[in-house]
Amino acid sequence: MLAAFKIAALLVDHGGLFPILGFVGCVAGLGSFGIGGADRHFRSRRMRAKDAELLPPRQRRGEAPEGGFARKVDRQFTRYFGRYLPMGTDRSHWLSQTAGIRRHLRDELVELYREERIDAERIAWLVRFLVSDVRQRWASDTLTAYRQELRLPTRARVLILAGLAGLVAGSFWLAPAAVLAAPLAGSAWLLLAVVSAVLAVRSAFRIVAERRRVAADEAERAEQLAARQEAFDRWQRKLADKPSDPEMAAWLECDRKVLVDLAMRRYRLRPSQVIAHAFIEAPATSYKRARYPGGPWRYSRYRLLLFLLTDDGVRQVNIDLDFQASTIRTTQRLNYRFDAVAAVRIDGIAEQQQTFELTLFNGEPISVQVAESNAEGIQPDEDPSMLAALSLDASGLVHTLHVLEGIAAEGKEWVRHRRQRADERLADLTGTLRNLVD
Repeated sequence: MLAAFKIAALLVDHGGLFPILGFVGCVAGLGSFGIGGADRHFRSRRMRAKDAELLPPRQRRGEAPEGGFARKVDRQFTRYFGRYLPMGTDRSHWLSQTAGIRRHLRDELVELYREERIDAERIAWLVRFLVSDVRQRWASDTLTAYRQELRLPTRARVLILAGLAGLVAGSFWLAPAAVLAAPLAGSAWLLLAVVSAVLAVRSAFRIVAERRRVAADEAERAEQLAARQEAFDRWQRKLADKPSDPEMAAWLECDRKVLVDLAMRRYRLRPSQVIAHAFIEAPATSYKRARYPGGPWRYSRYRLLLFLLTDDGVRQVNIDLDFQASTIRTTQRLNYRFDAVAAVRIDGIAEQQQTFELTLFNGEPISVQVAESNAEGIQPDEDPSMLAALSLDASGLVHTLHVLEGIAAEGKEWVRHRRQRADERLADLTGTLRNLVD
């Protein structure tokens, strides 16, 4: 401002009309160039930032620690980007072209939720929504629609060209007049004015671009929040009619009864021939899982071990139960005498992974993982040991272990005592009923 004021004073004192008009033209041209140039600067920076979200990483990023929140989110994005493939698109091309936006979305979610201490499965719905949105924009060819929105408008181009023309024309009249009026002082003030104008314009560009970026980010964030809230509401409505944990337990109990009946028919056993039966429930090799707070894990697929105890020995049936599709598949049938049971044991800590193992004298050990780690998804007010006890109880392991340990220790004698106790209870019940009738 000081340099401009000094140049204007020199022109008024020693110059004519045209130098003054040249000064006015330079000021007007600088203003016009500043307005149009600031718009161009913001749009170019914004476009580079948006392009950077789509570009694949220049260097390979180290993998997140195994078992951590970031690693689980990585797997979710990898799984859903591989699953939600646009129609008619090559998988490798899709994954390579979306590597940048996949990394950007992953980093955003990790930054937002890592400090919340939540399980990654709780934001799986959000990952699915984001991947689905990318696929939809890819299919409609709007993934780079921002480039059209950020194109420099004609008005800004006109302002920039008019500003440059005003600066050139004004300088043509202004500079010679200022130098002639005061050769040393005029030249110094002109040089200072040019340097100051360049620095001021660059600073103004950055300030205006930052203010507009903040406004644009807030508008974009509000739009994204509205879309994600709508997706969250849809997910809540979808889960509104989900069964309660007691309902799941009741349905599983009904499935067990059906499976016992099918196994007895397959072995052609009458109810009087079955002394006892026991189940072990374990997650299958591929499954989805969920649980209510304070409840055990429930699975979409189960691996079931059914043990039927008869006077002649044990009938074991291994079953694959697809709980979601309501289908069953028998994977193995075993028959062995009571004295063939060599050992029964449980390996592992209750709060972590536990494995049931049944060893026969004349066969390979029968092993099944009955419990997984309870560390994932535990709320701050939940007790891991209590959850482990609930999971073991839901799996039927406690009762089955009691039965098989008795067989392993006493053999057929344990079965005889079990039959005797059952007959005694039946006789007591019959006597009670007779007394009531009499």
